[in-house]
Amino acid sequence: FSMIPVDTAPRVDTAPHNVIVVGLSGEDCRQAMAQLQADLDAAQRCSEPLDLGLATGESFDSALRDLKDFLCENGFVEVVLRQDEGRLVLSALGEAGLHKAERKFDEWKHKRLLDQVERAALRYPGDAAYSGPDATWFRWPPVSVEEAQTPGARFDDIDPKSLEASNVERLMRNETGLGQRINVWTKNITKIERVVNPVLWRGYASRCKHISGIARNKGSANELWVKHGTRSMDPKKICEGEAGIDFNYSNEGCMFGKAAYAAENACYCDEGGYCFVCPDGTRQMLLCRLAAGTISEETYSSETRKFKEAPEGSDSVRGDVRPGQGYFALMVYRSEAVYPAYLVTFEP
Repeated sequence: FSMIPVDTAPRVDTAPHNVIVVGLSGEDCRQAMAQLQADLDAAQRCSEPLDLGLATGESFDSALRDLKDFLCENGFVEVVLRQDEGRLVLSALGEAGLHKAERKFDEWKHKRLLDQVERAALRYPGDAAYSGPDATWFRWPPVSVEEAQTPGARFDDIDPKSLEASNVERLMRNETGLGQRINVWTKNITKIERVVNPVLWRGYASRCKHISGIARNKGSANELWVKHGTRSMDPKKICEGEAGIDFNYSNEGCMFGKAAYAAENACYCDEGGYCFVCPDGTRQMLLCRLAAGTISEETYSSETRKFKEAPEGSDSVRGDVRPGQGYFALMVYRSEAVYPAYLVTFEP
Protein backbone atom coordinates (compact mmCIF):
# COMPACT_ATOMS: atom_id res chain seq x y z
CA PHE A 1 0.00 0.00 0.00
CA SER A 2 2.98 2.32 -0.49
CA MET A 3 1.17 4.55 -3.02
CA ILE A 4 -1.56 5.49 -0.55
CA PRO A 5 -1.00 8.65 1.53
CA VAL A 6 -0.13 7.96 5.15
CA ASP A 7 -3.24 9.67 6.53
CA THR A 8 -5.51 7.45 4.40
CA ALA A 9 -3.46 4.23 4.57
CA PRO A 10 -5.54 1.15 5.33
CA ARG A 11 -5.20 -0.52 8.65
CA VAL A 12 -6.10 -3.97 9.93
CA ASP A 13 -8.20 -4.02 13.11
CA THR A 14 -8.99 -7.17 15.05
CA ALA A 15 -12.31 -8.02 16.65
CA PRO A 16 -12.84 -11.21 18.65
CA HIS A 17 -11.97 -14.05 16.24
CA ASN A 18 -12.35 -11.72 13.18
CA VAL A 19 -10.21 -9.42 11.01
CA ILE A 20 -11.50 -6.06 9.74
CA VAL A 21 -9.72 -4.11 6.98
CA VAL A 22 -10.39 -0.37 7.29
CA GLY A 23 -9.55 2.30 4.72
CA LEU A 24 -10.11 0.42 1.45
CA SER A 25 -13.08 -0.15 -0.78
CA GLY A 26 -14.00 -2.00 -3.95
CA GLU A 27 -11.27 -3.96 -5.75
CA ASP A 28 -8.53 -2.74 -3.39
CA CYS A 29 -10.42 -4.21 -0.42
CA ARG A 30 -10.93 -7.53 -2.22
CA GLN A 31 -7.25 -7.72 -3.13
CA ALA A 32 -6.22 -6.89 0.42
CA MET A 33 -8.51 -9.56 1.85
CA ALA A 34 -7.27 -12.10 -0.71
CA GLN A 35 -3.65 -11.35 0.23
CA LEU A 36 -4.46 -11.54 3.91
CA GLN A 37 -6.18 -14.88 3.42
CA ALA A 38 -3.20 -16.16 1.44
CA ASP A 39 -0.86 -15.11 4.23
CA LEU A 40 -3.06 -16.85 6.80
CA ASP A 41 -3.19 -20.02 4.69
CA ALA A 42 0.59 -19.96 4.36
CA ALA A 43 0.96 -19.63 8.14
CA GLN A 44 -1.47 -22.50 8.81
CA ARG A 45 0.16 -25.64 10.20
CA CYS A 46 -1.47 -29.06 10.43
CA SER A 47 -0.80 -31.93 12.81
CA GLU A 48 -0.31 -35.54 11.89
CA PRO A 49 -3.56 -37.57 12.10
CA LEU A 50 -4.40 -38.07 15.78
CA ASP A 51 -6.32 -40.83 17.56
CA LEU A 52 -9.27 -39.53 19.57
CA GLY A 53 -9.29 -42.62 21.79
CA LEU A 54 -12.99 -43.34 21.41
CA ALA A 55 -14.65 -45.25 24.23
CA THR A 56 -16.70 -48.34 23.44
CA GLY A 57 -19.92 -47.27 21.75
CA GLU A 58 -18.83 -43.62 21.39
CA SER A 59 -19.14 -41.88 18.04
CA PHE A 60 -16.46 -39.71 16.42
CA ASP A 61 -18.85 -36.73 16.28
CA SER A 62 -19.62 -36.98 20.00
CA ALA A 63 -15.93 -37.00 20.93
CA LEU A 64 -15.29 -34.13 18.51
CA ARG A 65 -18.00 -32.03 20.16
CA ASP A 66 -16.47 -32.72 23.55
CA LEU A 67 -13.03 -31.66 22.28
CA LYS A 68 -14.42 -28.47 20.72
CA ASP A 69 -16.12 -27.54 23.99
CA PHE A 70 -12.89 -28.22 25.90
CA LEU A 71 -10.80 -26.08 23.52
CA CYS A 72 -13.32 -23.22 23.64
CA GLU A 73 -13.39 -23.30 27.44
CA ASN A 74 -9.60 -22.94 27.36
CA GLY A 75 -9.55 -20.10 24.81
CA PHE A 76 -8.44 -22.13 21.78
CA VAL A 77 -11.21 -20.97 19.45
CA GLU A 78 -8.81 -20.44 16.52
CA VAL A 79 -7.95 -24.14 16.24
CA VAL A 80 -9.54 -25.90 13.25
CA LEU A 81 -10.57 -29.54 13.62
CA ARG A 82 -11.21 -31.88 10.71
CA GLN A 83 -11.66 -35.59 10.20
CA ASP A 84 -9.23 -37.61 8.10
CA GLU A 85 -10.27 -41.24 7.61
CA GLY A 86 -11.52 -41.66 11.13
CA ARG A 87 -8.69 -39.71 12.73
CA LEU A 88 -8.37 -36.08 13.79
CA VAL A 89 -6.22 -33.35 12.23
CA LEU A 90 -5.56 -30.11 14.12
CA SER A 91 -4.83 -26.87 12.25
CA ALA A 92 -3.50 -23.70 13.86
CA LEU A 93 -1.54 -20.58 12.89
CA GLY A 94 2.23 -21.09 13.02
CA GLU A 95 4.37 -23.79 14.53
CA ALA A 96 3.97 -22.32 18.02
CA GLY A 97 0.19 -22.23 17.69
CA LEU A 98 0.08 -25.83 16.51
CA HIS A 99 2.36 -26.94 19.33
CA LYS A 100 0.06 -25.31 21.90
CA ALA A 101 -2.98 -26.92 20.29
CA GLU A 102 -1.34 -30.37 20.34
CA ARG A 103 -0.44 -29.97 24.01
CA LYS A 104 -4.02 -28.96 24.81
CA PHE A 105 -5.28 -31.99 22.83
CA ASP A 106 -3.01 -34.26 24.90
CA GLU A 107 -4.42 -32.66 28.07
CA TRP A 108 -7.98 -33.30 26.89
CA LYS A 109 -7.20 -36.90 25.99
CA HIS A 110 -5.57 -37.52 29.37
CA LYS A 111 -8.59 -36.05 31.15
CA ARG A 112 -10.89 -38.31 29.13
CA LEU A 113 -8.79 -41.34 29.99
CA LEU A 114 -9.13 -40.56 33.69
CA ASP A 115 -12.88 -40.08 33.24
CA GLN A 116 -13.14 -43.43 31.44
CA VAL A 117 -11.23 -45.19 34.22
CA GLU A 118 -13.56 -43.61 36.79
CA ARG A 119 -16.64 -44.64 34.79
CA ALA A 120 -15.27 -48.16 34.43
CA ALA A 121 -14.99 -48.36 38.22
CA LEU A 122 -18.54 -47.04 38.64
CA ARG A 123 -21.21 -49.71 38.65
CA TYR A 124 -24.73 -48.99 37.53
CA PRO A 125 -27.57 -51.22 38.74
CA GLY A 126 -27.53 -54.23 36.44
CA ASP A 127 -23.80 -54.25 35.72
CA ALA A 128 -22.27 -57.69 36.23
CA ALA A 129 -20.01 -56.38 39.00
CA TYR A 130 -22.70 -54.30 40.73
CA SER A 131 -23.22 -55.61 44.25
CA GLY A 132 -25.57 -53.08 45.84
CA PRO A 133 -28.68 -53.99 47.85
CA ASP A 134 -31.34 -55.95 45.93
CA ALA A 135 -28.99 -56.38 42.96
CA THR A 136 -30.95 -59.45 41.83
CA TRP A 137 -33.92 -57.31 40.75
CA PHE A 138 -32.86 -53.64 40.98
CA ARG A 139 -31.33 -53.54 37.53
CA TRP A 140 -31.00 -51.09 34.65
CA PRO A 141 -30.60 -51.92 30.97
CA PRO A 142 -27.00 -51.25 29.80
CA VAL A 143 -26.06 -47.54 29.91
CA SER A 144 -24.36 -46.24 26.75
CA VAL A 145 -21.45 -43.78 26.82
CA GLU A 146 -23.69 -41.11 25.29
CA GLU A 147 -26.40 -41.63 27.92
CA ALA A 148 -23.88 -41.68 30.76
CA GLN A 149 -22.64 -38.22 29.78
CA THR A 150 -26.02 -36.61 29.09
CA PRO A 151 -28.00 -34.99 31.93
CA GLY A 152 -31.62 -36.05 32.16
CA ALA A 153 -33.61 -39.14 33.00
CA ARG A 154 -35.31 -41.99 31.21
CA PHE A 155 -38.52 -43.43 32.68
CA ASP A 156 -38.90 -47.15 31.98
CA ASP A 157 -42.34 -48.67 32.45
CA ILE A 158 -42.10 -51.76 34.67
CA ASP A 159 -44.10 -54.87 33.79
CA PRO A 160 -46.62 -55.21 36.66
CA LYS A 161 -46.12 -58.99 36.61
CA SER A 162 -42.33 -58.79 36.93
CA LEU A 163 -40.21 -59.57 39.98
CA GLU A 164 -39.08 -55.94 39.98
CA ALA A 165 -42.67 -54.65 40.20
CA SER A 166 -43.47 -57.14 42.95
CA ASN A 167 -40.55 -55.92 45.04
CA VAL A 168 -41.32 -52.25 44.47
CA GLU A 169 -44.92 -52.83 45.55
CA ARG A 170 -43.73 -54.71 48.66
CA LEU A 171 -41.43 -51.81 49.60
CA MET A 172 -44.22 -49.29 49.08
CA ARG A 173 -46.73 -51.20 51.20
CA ASN A 174 -44.36 -52.01 54.06
CA GLU A 175 -42.35 -49.68 56.22
CA THR A 176 -38.80 -49.32 54.98
CA GLY A 177 -35.70 -47.69 56.43
CA LEU A 178 -35.58 -49.02 59.99
CA GLY A 179 -39.36 -49.48 60.19
CA GLN A 180 -40.73 -53.01 60.67
CA ARG A 181 -44.49 -52.82 60.12
CA ILE A 182 -45.94 -54.48 57.04
CA ASN A 183 -48.96 -53.75 54.81
CA VAL A 184 -49.43 -50.27 56.23
CA TRP A 185 -50.25 -48.63 52.88
CA THR A 186 -52.99 -50.14 50.72
CA LYS A 187 -53.63 -47.75 47.82
CA ASN A 188 -54.00 -49.23 44.31
CA ILE A 189 -50.77 -48.79 42.33
CA THR A 190 -51.49 -48.13 38.64
CA LYS A 191 -48.00 -47.63 37.27
CA ILE A 192 -44.34 -48.08 38.26
CA GLU A 193 -41.56 -46.35 36.35
CA ARG A 194 -37.85 -46.99 36.80
CA VAL A 195 -35.81 -43.77 36.90
CA VAL A 196 -32.58 -44.07 34.89
CA ASN A 197 -30.45 -40.95 35.39
CA PRO A 198 -26.74 -41.89 35.08
CA VAL A 199 -25.48 -38.41 35.96
CA LEU A 200 -27.54 -38.33 39.16
CA TRP A 201 -26.56 -41.92 39.97
CA ARG A 202 -22.86 -41.05 39.75
CA GLY A 203 -23.33 -38.42 42.44
CA TYR A 204 -25.18 -40.92 44.62
CA ALA A 205 -22.59 -43.65 44.04
CA SER A 206 -19.82 -41.21 44.93
CA ARG A 207 -21.58 -40.33 48.19
CA CYS A 208 -22.00 -44.02 49.01
CA LYS A 209 -18.30 -44.55 48.42
CA HIS A 210 -17.44 -41.61 50.67
CA ILE A 211 -19.69 -42.81 53.51
CA SER A 212 -18.49 -46.40 53.30
CA GLY A 213 -14.89 -45.17 53.45
CA ILE A 214 -15.40 -43.60 56.91
CA ALA A 215 -14.03 -45.91 59.61
CA ARG A 216 -17.17 -45.87 61.75
CA ASN A 217 -19.22 -47.28 58.86
CA LYS A 218 -16.97 -50.33 58.40
CA GLY A 219 -17.12 -50.32 54.62
CA SER A 220 -20.91 -49.93 54.32
CA ALA A 221 -22.96 -46.95 53.15
CA ASN A 222 -26.00 -48.53 54.88
CA GLU A 223 -28.27 -48.04 51.85
CA LEU A 224 -31.99 -48.06 52.69
CA TRP A 225 -35.25 -47.77 50.76
CA VAL A 226 -37.44 -44.77 51.65
CA LYS A 227 -40.35 -42.77 50.22
CA HIS A 228 -40.53 -39.13 49.23
CA GLY A 229 -43.38 -36.87 48.18
CA THR A 230 -42.73 -33.76 46.10
CA ARG A 231 -45.95 -31.84 46.83
CA SER A 232 -46.71 -29.45 43.93
CA MET A 233 -43.39 -30.09 42.19
CA ASP A 234 -43.63 -32.55 39.30
CA PRO A 235 -41.48 -35.50 40.43
CA LYS A 236 -40.27 -36.07 36.87
CA LYS A 237 -38.60 -32.66 36.89
CA ILE A 238 -36.73 -33.64 40.06
CA CYS A 239 -35.72 -36.98 38.58
CA GLU A 240 -34.50 -35.34 35.38
CA GLY A 241 -32.30 -32.81 37.18
CA GLU A 242 -28.73 -33.06 38.40
CA ALA A 243 -29.52 -32.02 42.00
CA GLY A 244 -32.06 -34.76 42.72
CA ILE A 245 -34.03 -34.35 45.95
CA ASP A 246 -32.58 -31.00 46.86
CA PHE A 247 -32.99 -30.02 50.52
CA ASN A 248 -33.18 -26.38 49.44
CA TYR A 249 -36.89 -27.05 48.89
CA SER A 250 -37.33 -27.71 52.61
CA ASN A 251 -38.15 -24.79 54.86
CA GLU A 252 -35.88 -23.22 57.43
CA GLY A 253 -36.88 -24.39 60.89
CA CYS A 254 -38.27 -27.77 59.82
CA MET A 255 -38.43 -30.38 62.57
CA PHE A 256 -34.93 -31.67 61.93
CA GLY A 257 -33.48 -28.67 60.11
CA LYS A 258 -32.85 -28.03 56.45
CA ALA A 259 -32.47 -31.50 54.98
CA ALA A 260 -33.80 -33.97 52.44
CA TYR A 261 -36.66 -35.74 54.28
CA ALA A 262 -37.62 -39.30 53.34
CA ALA A 263 -40.37 -41.32 55.01
CA GLU A 264 -40.31 -44.93 56.12
CA ASN A 265 -44.09 -45.20 55.79
CA ALA A 266 -45.85 -44.25 52.53
CA CYS A 267 -48.92 -43.25 54.56
CA TYR A 268 -47.03 -40.24 55.88
CA CYS A 269 -46.47 -38.88 52.36
CA ASP A 270 -49.98 -39.81 51.22
CA GLU A 271 -52.03 -38.63 54.21
CA GLY A 272 -49.90 -35.56 54.78
CA GLY A 273 -50.59 -34.13 51.34
CA TYR A 274 -47.01 -34.52 50.18
CA CYS A 275 -47.82 -36.48 47.00
CA PHE A 276 -47.95 -34.84 43.59
CA VAL A 277 -51.44 -34.71 42.07
CA CYS A 278 -51.52 -35.52 38.33
CA PRO A 279 -53.97 -33.82 35.93
CA ASP A 280 -56.07 -37.03 35.79
CA GLY A 281 -56.40 -37.08 39.58
CA THR A 282 -53.94 -39.90 40.27
CA ARG A 283 -51.07 -39.24 42.66
CA GLN A 284 -47.35 -39.89 42.53
CA MET A 285 -44.65 -40.69 45.06
CA LEU A 286 -40.95 -41.57 44.74
CA LEU A 287 -39.34 -44.73 46.08
CA CYS A 288 -35.75 -43.76 46.79
CA ARG A 289 -32.39 -45.21 47.73
CA LEU A 290 -30.76 -43.40 50.65
CA ALA A 291 -27.17 -43.67 51.85
CA ALA A 292 -27.79 -43.48 55.59
CA GLY A 293 -24.38 -44.45 56.97
CA THR A 294 -24.41 -44.08 60.75
CA ILE A 295 -27.87 -42.93 61.87
CA SER A 296 -28.41 -40.60 64.81
CA GLU A 297 -31.78 -41.22 66.51
CA GLU A 298 -33.20 -37.85 67.53
CA THR A 299 -36.32 -36.56 69.27
CA TYR A 300 -37.84 -33.37 67.93
CA SER A 301 -36.93 -30.25 69.90
CA SER A 302 -36.07 -26.62 69.37
CA GLU A 303 -32.46 -27.73 68.95
CA THR A 304 -33.17 -30.24 66.17
CA ARG A 305 -34.83 -27.45 64.17
CA LYS A 306 -31.40 -25.83 63.90
CA PHE A 307 -29.71 -28.86 62.33
CA LYS A 308 -27.73 -28.09 59.18
CA GLU A 309 -25.85 -31.36 59.23
CA ALA A 310 -26.05 -34.69 61.03
CA PRO A 311 -24.69 -34.66 64.60
CA GLU A 312 -21.00 -35.40 64.96
CA GLY A 313 -20.19 -39.05 64.46
CA SER A 314 -23.21 -39.71 62.23
CA ASP A 315 -24.21 -39.36 58.58
CA SER A 316 -28.00 -39.05 58.85
CA VAL A 317 -30.81 -38.43 61.34
CA ARG A 318 -33.90 -40.49 62.13
CA GLY A 319 -36.85 -39.00 63.97
CA ASP A 320 -40.61 -39.18 64.49
CA VAL A 321 -42.05 -36.55 62.16
CA ARG A 322 -45.55 -36.94 63.55
CA PRO A 323 -44.86 -37.31 67.26
CA GLY A 324 -46.96 -39.91 68.96
CA GLN A 325 -48.14 -41.56 65.73
CA GLY A 326 -44.94 -43.41 64.88
CA TYR A 327 -44.30 -41.90 61.47
CA PHE A 328 -40.52 -41.88 61.23
CA ALA A 329 -38.38 -40.25 58.56
CA LEU A 330 -34.71 -40.28 57.68
CA MET A 331 -32.99 -36.98 57.04
CA VAL A 332 -29.76 -36.43 55.10
CA TYR A 333 -28.00 -33.11 54.68
CA ARG A 334 -26.41 -33.79 51.31
CA SER A 335 -28.80 -34.08 48.37
CA GLU A 336 -26.57 -36.60 46.58
CA ALA A 337 -27.19 -39.06 49.45
CA VAL A 338 -30.64 -39.81 47.95
CA TYR A 339 -31.43 -41.33 44.56
CA PRO A 340 -35.05 -41.34 43.26
CA ALA A 341 -35.16 -44.91 41.94
CA TYR A 342 -38.85 -45.37 41.07
CA LEU A 343 -41.80 -43.14 40.29
CA VAL A 344 -44.98 -44.77 41.61
CA THR A 345 -48.43 -43.67 40.40
CA PHE A 346 -51.49 -44.65 42.45
CA GLU A 347 -55.18 -43.98 42.88
CA PRO A 348 -56.13 -41.64 45.76
